[in-house]
Amino acid sequence: RLLLKLDAQTKELRAQSQSLKTFMENLPGGMICCENSDELKLLRYSDSFPAMFGYTAAELRELYQDEFRGMIYPEDWEPCAQSVREQLTRGNTKQIEYRVIRRDGSLRWVLDRGQLVVEPDGREVFNCILIDITEARQAQSELRLSLERHKIIMDQTTDIIFEWEINSGRVHYSPNWQKLFGYEPLADGVRDELPKGSHVHPDDAGVFQGLMNDVAQGTAYREAEIRIRKQDGHYLWCRVRATLQTDSQGQPAKAIGVIIDIDDEKRRTQLLLDQAARDALTGLYNKGATEDLIRRRLEERLPNHRLAYIIIDVDNFKQVNDIFGHLSGDVILADIAGMLQKQFRGDDIIGRIGGDE
Repeated sequence: RLLLKLDAQTKELRAQSQSLKTFMENLPGGMICCENSDELKLLRYSDSFPAMFGYTAAELRELYQDEFRGMIYPEDWEPCAQSVREQLTRGNTKQIEYRVIRRDGSLRWVLDRGQLVVEPDGREVFNCILIDITEARQAQSELRLSLERHKIIMDQTTDIIFEWEINSGRVHYSPNWQKLFGYEPLADGVRDELPKGSHVHPDDAGVFQGLMNDVAQGTAYREAEIRIRKQDGHYLWCRVRATLQTDSQGQPAKAIGVIIDIDDEKRRTQLLLDQAARDALTGLYNKGATEDLIRRRLEERLPNHRLAYIIIDVDNFKQVNDIFGHLSGDVILADIAGMLQKQFRGDDIIGRIGGDE
C-alpha cells in the first residue's frame, strides 16, 4: 500500500511539474528567479525568458555572466532600483517597468512583477514574471501625442467642439463656448430645452430643432446657420455642423460636431447683398430688388392684409438737369429719397424704379 501511495504521489507531482512547465513555456513573457542584489544574479529562468530578448542561455552566460542587471538599459536602472526599495518598505512585492537590451541592440519595454522570498539556504531572491509591453507603451505614447495635438488644436481654434449623447440628451462642449458666449451652456435635455431657451434666436429655433431631429433619426450629416445669444444679449451668427455616430447595432448614439463663429462673414455677405440691392445714388432699393420685395410681400400677406402701392414721379425733373446740370439733379433726387425714408415706416419698401420715379 505504501508503494502504491508513493507511486500515486510521484505521478501527481510529475503531472503538476509538467503543468507548471507548460504554463511557464506558454506564458506571454518569461519567468526568472534572481538574487536580491545589485547584479541580480540569475538562478533559474524559463526557456521563454532569453528567447523574448533574442538570446540563448549560452549567450546570457557568455555576455552577462547570468547577471540580469547587464541586460537592463542603464538609464532605467537607478529609477527602478529606487522604486523597488520604496515598494519593499510596504511589503514583499514589486511592480516596475523598464527597458531591456535585445541581442540585436534594440530596446523592449517589460513589465516586471515579482515577489521577494527567502530560500532554504537563507538567500533573498525575487521570483518574477516579465511581460513584453513594448507595443502597449508605444500605443500609450501615440495616444498621449494624439491628446496633446488635440489640446493644441482646441487651444488655438475659436471653434466650439461638442459631443451630443443622443439617448441621454446630454451635450459636452469644449471650453471655447464660454470664451465666445460668456456663460455656461445648457448641457442636459438640449434637444427639447435649447430651442425654447434663450441660447438660440427665436426665429432660428425651428432650424436648430430640425437639425437635431434629423441627426437623431439617422441622418449622417447636417449643417445649419443659426444665431446664438452672447452674454450681453447680442446674437452671433454661427454655423453648426453635426456628424452622426452609431452604436454596434447601427442605431444613432452620438453626434460629434462643431460650432463656428461666422458672424463677421454673415454680416459682410449681408452688407454686400444689401449694397447690390440698393441704388447707388439714393440709397433706396433698385428696380430689381424693389420688384422682388414687392412680389415676396404679396406672397406672404395674410388674406385680410391690405397693401398700398404708390408710384411717385418728380415733375419737370428734366428742366432741373437742363438748367442746373446733372449734379444738381442728383442732389435733388438724393434729398427726395431722404424725405421719403422719413415719411414711411421702416418695413415699407421704398425703391427707385426709374430715373425720377
